[in-house]
Amino acid sequence: MITAVVFAAPARGQQVRKYVNEFLHMGVGARAFAMGRAVVASTRDASAGYWNPAGLSSLDNQIQASFMHASYYQGLANYDYLAFAAKGAQNDGFGFGVVRFGVDGILNTLDLIQNGQVNYDRISTFSAADYGFFANYGKKLKTRYSKVEYSVGSSLKIIHRNVGPFARAWGFGFDAAFRAEMPEAGWSFALVARDVTSSFNAWEFSFTDRQKDVLALTGNTIPEKSTEIGLPRFILGAAKNIRKDKWLLNTECNMDLTTDGKRNTLIRSNVLSIDPHLGAEWGYLLQEDDETNVLFLRCGTYNLQREMNTSNKQVWRAQLSAGAGIRFGSFTLDYAISGFGQSGTGLYTNLISLRFGVNR
Repeated sequence: MITAVVFAAPARGQQVRKYVNEFLHMGVGARAFAMGRAVVASTRDASAGYWNPAGLSSLDNQIQASFMHASYYQGLANYDYLAFAAKGAQNDGFGFGVVRFGVDGILNTLDLIQNGQVNYDRISTFSAADYGFFANYGKKLKTRYSKVEYSVGSSLKIIHRNVGPFARAWGFGFDAAFRAEMPEAGWSFALVARDVTSSFNAWEFSFTDRQKDVLALTGNTIPEKSTEIGLPRFILGAAKNIRKDKWLLNTECNMDLTTDGKRNTLIRSNVLSIDPHLGAEWGYLLQEDDETNVLFLRCGTYNLQREMNTSNKQVWRAQLSAGAGIRFGSFTLDYAISGFGQSGTGLYTNLISLRFGVNR
């Protein structure tokens, strides 16, 4: 069986596209995935640089490092995230992060046949990988109203995408974030504007003349230099935290608002589509009045869509997620299983993330 290399061919010039840089919207951290990715109002660890950089102003430790790994499509693709964050001296915090989503070991058969002769030694492999680099900052604002704490944040994203030696793109985007907390009442509210200035990817392609001939003979359009433009999206979040004796409960609802046209979401129009996320987290303190040693159970639901069932009728289906975690001092281990609510597909993803904090 011969594996062919197939490329989508963007038109020349600039194009506003749906689903630009979707790998940056998959989410990071096993806790977030277990809670249906409904965490923008409650995250206050190193992953806040991704979810809501305003949360970096409320880090649990002076310095934190976080790592996540996930395997998709039965190991075909790997998804990894690494982040560092630190508290500042002025009620602020900053962080850096990198995310990679890639498929490795893809067979390149463009050189398989030369002068009518097949030579399997000419088959090589390459990787198709997407990278996102984040520089984040969050700061608490001074206010006269002591019952509410306000924070703002921002994130600069550098994007690099490559398909072996054949195609590569560089791009950038900018996020802005806001969070309001009422510690006594246990409420948190958030607004995150992703790609608030739109995001841009500039693609370049490189093929030899012989490779172009092979692509043409196999019915592939040779792609040309182009620029993709991704429109802004907004995330609204509200979270409620309750504590009773040794028990903790955190619930959150997020609403993703996309501006690139109609999507298959709960609320949709030609201008705006809204996708809800719901999550819950139960915690049990191993020692009363000590939140440094905690066991967690989590669940969530997201990606509510209309699908065709076996009777050829449209039905509403959602993805489910669940997970567990343990915090022991400054060390946290989280696990999540996500996507198992898709009826009949049997596809789900296992995620593991680690976090370690240090106090000066």
